[in-house]
Order: sequence, then structure tokens, then C-alpha cells
Amino acid sequence: MRRRGPKRGLFKEKTILVYFILIPILTLGFIIFLYNRELAETTVMKASMKLTQEMAKYPVFQTQEITEGLKYSAKVVKQGAAIRVRNIEEELSVEFKYSPNWVNVQIKPTQTSLFEIPNEHVYNNYGESYVFHKSEPGDLIFFPSQSKFSKGTDRLDLSGLEGTLEQVTNSDELSLSQSTFNIKIKRKSDDEVLFDTAQELKSETFFCLGDLKSKFNQISIKKDENEVLFGIEKGRTTINQPEEQTKGQSYTANNWYQHHPFYVKVNKLTGKASGFYIHSSSPMDFFVRDTYITVRSISGILDLYIFEGPTVKDVIQQYHDLLGKPIFLPIMAFGLHQSRPGYNSVDYLKSIVENYNKNNFTLSGIWQDYNYMEKRTPFTVNSTEFSSEAIESINELKEKYKFKYIPVIEEGIKAMDYTPFDEGKRMEVFVKESGQDESLTVTNQAGNSTLINFFHPNASIFWENNLERLRKKLKFNALWINYDLPKSTVFKECGDQKDKERLSETYSYIPGDAYCQFNTDVMSGYFPNNFTSEDLSTGLNLYPLSGIMQSKYTYEYLRNYMKKRPLVVSKRSFPGSGQYAGTWIGDNKASWKALRMSIPAIMTYHMYGIPFVGLSIQAFFILSDSSYICEYSSGTSEELCIRLHQLASFMPLTWNHNSKITVSLENTTATDFAKESAQNALRLKEELILFHYSLLLKCIVGIKGQESKSECAYITPLGYHYSPSKNESIDIYDIKDQFMFGNALLVNPVVNNDEKQKKIYFPEDTFYDFYTGKLVEERDAEVLVPVVIEHIPVYFRGGHTIPMVQLHNNSNIDLHIALKKSVEASGRTVYRSSGVYILDDGESLHSYISSMMYYISIKVTYAPPDSMVVKIVPHKPKSGTSQYLYLTKYKTISNLFLYGYEFLIGQEPQITVIFEGDKGVVNTKTLSELQKSNDKTKVVNVDISI
Repeated sequence: MRRRGPKRGLFKEKTILVYFILIPILTLGFIIFLYNRELAETTVMKASMKLTQEMAKYPVFQTQEITEGLKYSAKVVKQGAAIRVRNIEEELSVEFKYSPNWVNVQIKPTQTSLFEIPNEHVYNNYGESYVFHKSEPGDLIFFPSQSKFSKGTDRLDLSGLEGTLEQVTNSDELSLSQSTFNIKIKRKSDDEVLFDTAQELKSETFFCLGDLKSKFNQISIKKDENEVLFGIEKGRTTINQPEEQTKGQSYTANNWYQHHPFYVKVNKLTGKASGFYIHSSSPMDFFVRDTYITVRSISGILDLYIFEGPTVKDVIQQYHDLLGKPIFLPIMAFGLHQSRPGYNSVDYLKSIVENYNKNNFTLSGIWQDYNYMEKRTPFTVNSTEFSSEAIESINELKEKYKFKYIPVIEEGIKAMDYTPFDEGKRMEVFVKESGQDESLTVTNQAGNSTLINFFHPNASIFWENNLERLRKKLKFNALWINYDLPKSTVFKECGDQKDKERLSETYSYIPGDAYCQFNTDVMSGYFPNNFTSEDLSTGLNLYPLSGIMQSKYTYEYLRNYMKKRPLVVSKRSFPGSGQYAGTWIGDNKASWKALRMSIPAIMTYHMYGIPFVGLSIQAFFILSDSSYICEYSSGTSEELCIRLHQLASFMPLTWNHNSKITVSLENTTATDFAKESAQNALRLKEELILFHYSLLLKCIVGIKGQESKSECAYITPLGYHYSPSKNESIDIYDIKDQFMFGNALLVNPVVNNDEKQKKIYFPEDTFYDFYTGKLVEERDAEVLVPVVIEHIPVYFRGGHTIPMVQLHNNSNIDLHIALKKSVEASGRTVYRSSGVYILDDGESLHSYISSMMYYISIKVTYAPPDSMVVKIVPHKPKSGTSQYLYLTKYKTISNLFLYGYEFLIGQEPQITVIFEGDKGVVNTKTLSELQKSNDKTKVVNVDISI
């Protein structure tokens, strides 16, 4: 026993020695880990020390009120003593402007001009949406800190505190006084803070703008741990951004053709929401943490919009009101469209169209990829395969089958001796080399090309001339704008240390991998224009806006020359693009993962105000096992083909599109079972086309007394419509595979292979099985629902009425009526349903004016023991309006399908149908006299001529 003593002591001494050595090593390692983690998160090209030494949080030096309607200014000075590298003093203007439901905060230098988006050139609605109303700011309270003055109303408080920066205490961090500038905005009705920049004084979380050379700016906004975000780019991984630390980039090397710095912030406990938008074309990063959101960019200006809400629906509507209404589309846009590279002759195109008709598919549009061009040269036509005689035969086929011809146009003009290039040089509409008068040449898939400067005063005329020459040859009906990314951008060597060092000398912060872009000729190119100075007319500032300008000029050309509603679809998008063009979510792969990702992507585009959006049904790339979707009956590929068609039948743009490297996969080449299933899905889309069309038109036109304004985003998550679940295990804001189609249909795509049952959340509301009419008993609950291959689960929300087109006689309409039970204050039980749909010729320009709109409203009321009354009211245009504006092929309302039979059993109500037109009362029957559609749905035959 004694011998063991010294050994035990020796062991103890060794253990202590190990602890003394190991603990400092682990501690040092942990510190290094945290430091590297911070560096990784900031993505600063040089050490983060440079960021904290050169940038500073601004103290309020001087505050003054400038009354200009409801526009106020405060002035802030950055103290030179706080800047260790450059001892300068820069004066900033902080302007606060507001409308009833949102506040605009703009912070910029007063003595130096920086680039600002030329709103009046980009947006047709600028005079309407971007003018601030001379009224009180509604429910908002605004204050940078404590109130020093409040003029005219107690709803808006502006103040500032005087203070200076303390001395820098060490090389890694700035120590700031408590009197520094910050902004807070809160909702007066519930005292909820919507926007607050007051943070802990850490290098990661300060509010700052850099020196004018670097143009760096950063803002951090407080975030509650219970808040989730919708938005920040396309949201492909989830409809809301996760609470843990997340980085989202806007305008990066991988996705710089789409730029949407907007999000909706929702409190998961209360359902209250607010919105945030940065009006900027500059590269930027979003960092989402548990307790704050940081945005970094290199614009030198912060132009912020904060939207009040208080619901998700309100926030999105307020954002759309700012951007402008979406494009007014022809009804054919909502049909089935076919596209693929490789249609290299008119005969090939004709065979595709004929096969569609032979297989009983109704085709709305055939999309022509670049194969019509001569050696992929923009604005040329292969005169051999696409001769004038051949094009005329396409026109005859268009008349026969009622489809539209939609060719692609690309961005560049080939640098060679031909009319578009010669004309472009003469009109000086090409982007120029930086510091030179020569046109910039880039390399893309067409070869050496010049890029059009869509900001030049001559650009719209140049674009119009070339489109008109092309139209005379191709006789197109709509246009598809593809973005042919210059190879100098895609394939630029991003690892060049000299490039990085040169850029880091100019920019203290570089978002994402943006140095791959900045060093391209496009980013440094010169874009001459008549609204900003030469040094600000660079590709870095203007190229991200080129896509929306190209869409704008294309839209205006089609509207002016075709004299019908334009259909424009563009791969590039920017806030406000929706008023000129639709888009698609990209060249998605044929995989279940891509299918799942496409659902939140579509919903996010609706948030952005671009409702006409879709996915590639047949997918752009082959499956991982090298099989082709829809081609084989071997398990995964066939089922995936079917499920993609079923999802696409509820998308605005239903587009059958795949890659030139795959076999041709039109619906007519699918297996028999896949073909039949695809036909069933597309038939449902055809039945719902009037409902789909009316959703968008109600948003654009606005119908008095109807729930229409909120429907510009009409493919939406459940959190857009419903409050948080009372069941703590259900997070309504994290449901990614269900969506609402309008306000009436709950759609539940099948997103996994061989799925036999699906977990579906039913909110606290009335729902019926769309196919059987059966009432769903469960509310605010998740239910396992059996899944069949023939269709995806869809549920009809009580209280809504929708039109459905009869396929066997597509001039007839059936009305599907879903009753909703409610109890009034008096204790009386009432069953109700209502709806509206729009009738016009589907393409006239002027029927978007509400006084010229012809629509049908339906109102159903049943209050026992009274009769059930179905009132159908036609709202015709005002007298004197040309009759053609509301001509429609939908001439007859044939039947009323009544959902809610369970509510009426044992009551035997008399059902009276009233048409407030020439006929008056057209039908009166009791419930027992009605024909059954199935066990749960009754049918009333009315045959009303419209």
C-alpha cells in the first residue's frame, strides 16, 4: 500500500502538469476559432482590423429640421479624430420621409455625389409610388433617440443627441460613447419596435458608413429570437430564413442577374410582421443572427424602406405599392408552354405542335430558342430553315391551334459587320471601355459581343428598331429574354492574389465573391447617360439595372407595336421588374430536391412582386443516374415527371423546358402512364385558367368592394393568411411544402419519391377535399393524408367561390361554391360564400381600367330557416364603352357545385338562384331535388347566358 503512494502522487503531479499545459492550449485554440469564425463571417478581404479602424459609428453632431412637405433632415458629422488612416471630416445628410404605411430613411454625404438609382428612368410608376404623401404617417412613431422636437403631429418624432467618439482603446475595436446616432421605428398601435439600430458596441454590430473612397456601409438591425425572415434572395432552401447564423448574398458571382434586397420579419408568437428593403443596385451581404441582422454593401448610401405591416399580407402589399403593379398579361400566358434548344427548323416546330394536338394537349405557346438565328447572331434569322414561306406556315398553324410563337432574344450584339452592330456604333448605344471611346467587347456563347447600354438616350429607339425588323421576319407574338452571361464574368480566375490586393486597396469590404465580378470588363465599363456623372456611370452601378431596363423597353415595344397586352419573360430581375416581365426560377435539375426547392422559390418571387413565374417541368439537367425524366417507366423518373406536372399545374407559368444536352422530352414522348397523368394535371390547369387569370387582374385593376388588393402575391405560404398555431409543436412559418393558391385553394405537392401519405397542416378554418367535397373535421392540426399518384392533395377553403371551365365545352363555366359556417353576434347561424371572376377578350390593352372591366360577382347566403340565395351579378362596363373590351368565349354559367352538404343535412333549404341581368330568378329548388356530383357535393343546373 505504501509503495502505491508515491506512484499516486506522481500520477497526480503529472495530471496537474497536463492540465497546466492542456488548458492554455485549448483556451488559445478556442480564441483562435472564435477569431477565425468572426473573420469568416465578415468576409473582409483584408484583416477585420481595417474595417474597424477606418469605419466608425457616427455621433450626432448637429440636428436640424427641414420642412418640405413631410420630408425632414438631420445632419450627422463623422469626426476625423476617430479615423486612424484618414484624418477628414465628412458631413452626412439623414433624411426621413414617410407615407402612411412606410418610412424611408436615406443617409448620404452632403458634399460628394454618389450613385443613386435613377428612379424616373427605371420605373414607369415613379410619379405615383415614390412620391411621399402629405398626410400623417399613420401608425408609425419614428425617433433616432430621445425626442427633441415634434412638429405638427405626435405620430412622428425626430431627435438627435450630440456626442463624439471616444479614443480608440486598442487596435481591434472601437470604443463608442453612448450618445451615438441610432434609429428606431415602432408601431404606435401595439408599441412594437419594427426597426432599431441600437446595438451592443461591437465591431460586428455598429451602424457606419466608410470613407468616400471605399463606399463601405453597414447597418445592423435588432432581431428578436422569436422572429423569422421571409425573403433575402430566392429562398430556395426554405420559405423562411433560419434563426441561427445565416449568410445570404444579393448580387453575387453565382447569381448576379437577380437582385432583391427585401425581407419580411415575422414574430412567430404574435404573427405580427414588418418589412425592410434597401433601394440599391450595389453588391451586398445579409448576415442573419439570432438577435440582429447585418447588411453590408459598397454603395456609400443607405436608402432604406421600413414597412409597417402589421400582417405579412400587409407588408407585401405595401412593398408592391411602392414598386408598382405587375405586368398586365394576356390570358394565354396561363396555359401550357413548350420550349427546348434544338428546334432548328420550322418543320421540327410544326411536328411538335401537331404531336401536342394529336395527344390532346392544349398548347398556348411554342418558345423558340436561339436555333432560329444565323450562327447564334442576335436579330438575325436563318433564311434556309426559317424562310418567309416557312414562317407563313407557322402562322397558319397558329390560327388553327390558337397558340403563340415566342422566340428568345439575347443581350449582346455580335461584334461583326451587320446591321445591328453598325447601327449600334452609329447611335453610340454600346457600353464603352473604361476611360476610352471604344465599345467594350465581351465573350459569351455567341462569341465576341458588345453589350447594349440601356441607359443611353438612344437605347430605346435602337432596341425598338431591331425588334421590329425581327418581328417582320418571325411574326412573333411575345418575347423571351435570356441572359447570356459573359464568359469573362463566369470564368474569370477568382484566385488571383493580385486582383484581390488591387480591389482591397479600393474597397475595404467586398461582398461575397464579388471580386470575380468587379475585375471583369463589364463591371468597370462606362455606361454613358444623361442623368449621372461619368465617374458614376460604371457597370458596378448600372449593369445590375440593365435587366429591368431591357424588360421595360421590350414591354413598351410590344405594347406599342402589337396593340395588345405584352407577354415578356426575362431571366434577369430587380425590384420593380414585375411591372414589365415575368421570370422563371432558373434551370432546375430533375430531382426531388429541386422540386422541393422550387416551391419556396415561387412563393418568394410572389413576395417580390413578380407573380408570373414558373419552373422547368421536364427540368434542365439529366437525373443523377443518367436516366431522363418522363422517358422511362422505371420508378423515380416517371413519378418525378408526374409530380412536377402536378405542381406546375398550379404555377402561373407552366413551362415544359429542358436542355439541349438531353433527349427531346415533350409531353408527347413520355410513357403512357406519365402522359395520362400529365394530361390530368394540365386539364386541371385549363379548368382553373379563368380563376388564375382573375387573381392577377383583380390585383392590377382593383375591384370595388372585392378582396383584391392583396392578391398580387397569390401563391403564398400559410403564414401569409393565418396566425401562429396554438399547438406549440407546429411552426406555421416553417411549412415549406404547402401553399395557398389565391385565398381559396390549399395545395399540397408531393415532394418525395414513393410517398404513400403526406402530413398536411389544416389551419383553424373550413376546408373541403377539392375532389370529393368531404369536409375536413380537423382544425389547427397536422393530419396524415393518403396520397395517390393520380393527383396531389388539394383542399377548397370555405367561404370562397371559384369559376371552373368545362373541358368538354370550353365556352361554359361551372361555379364551385364552398360554404363557411359562422355565428353572428345575435346568435344566428349563417352560411356564406363569395367570389368574383373577370371576363374580357383576354388580350385588349385597355380593359385594365376598372370602368371598362366586365366581371361577375357571386354572393351566397343561407340563414336558416330562410332560403339559400345565390346571387350572380354581372358588372358591365360603363355605357359608351366599346363592346369588344368585354367579349369573351365564356358565354354560359352551366352549373353550381355546392360544397358543404354536411351542414345542410336535415334542413332541406330552398335554393334560389338570382341572376341580376335580364333573367331575374332563374332557378328555385329544394336540396333534395338537386343532383349529386358525389356523396358530398350537390349540383344546381342553371344555364345562365352571360
